[in-house]
Amino acid sequence: MKTIVRKKIQKLWRLSQALWTTSHTGTAEEIRSKKRYQRGLWTTAAVMSFRVATLLTGILTVPLTLKYLGADLFGVWMVLTSIVEFATFYDFGLGVGLRNMLIECDSRRDHFHARMIIVNAMTAICALAALLVLATLFLAPMLPWDVLIKCNSPEAREQILPGVRAVMIAFAISLPATQLLNVTVAYQRGYLGYGCYLVGRLIGFGFIVICVVYKLPFWLLAGGYIAIPNFALLIGWLVFIVKVPVLRPWGVMPSLGVIRQLFTIGIWVVVHQLSFTLTNASIVILIGNTIGASATVPYSVTQKLLSVLSIFPQAFRTGIYAAMGEAWHSGDKQWMKKNIHKTFWLLMVTTWLPIIPIVLAGRFIITHWTRSPEALPSLVLLVACGFSIGASVASSIYGGFVLAINHVRFAALVKLAAGLVVVSFGFCLGKSTQSVAAIVFAQFVFGLAIPATIYRHYIMCRVKYL
Repeated sequence: MKTIVRKKIQKLWRLSQALWTTSHTGTAEEIRSKKRYQRGLWTTAAVMSFRVATLLTGILTVPLTLKYLGADLFGVWMVLTSIVEFATFYDFGLGVGLRNMLIECDSRRDHFHARMIIVNAMTAICALAALLVLATLFLAPMLPWDVLIKCNSPEAREQILPGVRAVMIAFAISLPATQLLNVTVAYQRGYLGYGCYLVGRLIGFGFIVICVVYKLPFWLLAGGYIAIPNFALLIGWLVFIVKVPVLRPWGVMPSLGVIRQLFTIGIWVVVHQLSFTLTNASIVILIGNTIGASATVPYSVTQKLLSVLSIFPQAFRTGIYAAMGEAWHSGDKQWMKKNIHKTFWLLMVTTWLPIIPIVLAGRFIITHWTRSPEALPSLVLLVACGFSIGASVASSIYGGFVLAINHVRFAALVKLAAGLVVVSFGFCLGKSTQSVAAIVFAQFVFGLAIPATIYRHYIMCRVKYL
């Protein structure tokens, strides 16, 4: 038994050494495969670090700013943050289109067309950002913000418009800045982009502390928190252009044909994103509509607890996304097939197995976390949410593989159909059973598990005939 354990440890050690060290020995396929693993691991580590930093800074920011801003202004900030989250659709999926087209160029080592794609994508995105800035400056003052966001304090009402302007201009800056993430991920160098983003996020938190200590105005705090990480990405763009001369945009003119191609992919990406939002966000609405607003509390708290399990899998998806797309365009079906199977077992170990102890201890954790009887879920609801989060991770990763091979329309149609079925069945089950768990099980089966299975079988069939 000791010999077996020792051999397993030695095997894992050799694998880790191989992933972290650079070697040029072996066949071309072996070297390329090793580089995919290395870069995927580095990107996964960078994305995880960024997500953990974002989570921790978010937790620390709440008590710090709530005391300084007061309930009214803090609520305004949360509303504006929610608007920004919804406004991510404003790029019309151009970012994913840019990433997918660059992956294909990378598989062919076609730097000329890669430069064309980057120039055209950035031209379109900068135009969208400029339109947003103009709308913020000239149209935003015409809207009745004191009616749209109700505040008890007159001082808080006066801060809404400057806050809106600062946040939306900061978001406009983020549109071209965050394309560094898509470009670096496409070339399996996502650790560079997310490394810049991580540094920017930490500096942004430091800026919040300075604003609170020196009592700087609300608009500066709200806008700076969004803008500073994106300024770090803009600096990253300059470094990237210097370090990667083959992708410098000099001498390349915009082309309507390339922009049209980017928008064609992007529209289906938007459909996919909206369908994903429909599948997930509709659950709270269905519970509130068919059972009651108070019934959403234990569900929402349970989801927040279990969402911790998705940090590593989502980072892993970002890390392997471009590697899977590049292998597809290179015709390396053996590598794809092997890693689709490895992904299944990785999901089992990192997501499904940890669900069991968290579900068993869930009521105890939530009791001591919230200290509120209204937030305590039933064991059935905990199990339903556990199944739901596990299937959500699987659906996200396998759906990401379908997106990576640029079969965006198929992924979007599957997710759209799933979202519509979830809303229909969830409404009927909520009305007839008055059970939150029944609605969540409908989401698990029709919105997540079935799409995950379809995505996996679809890509395996495509690999078989590659």
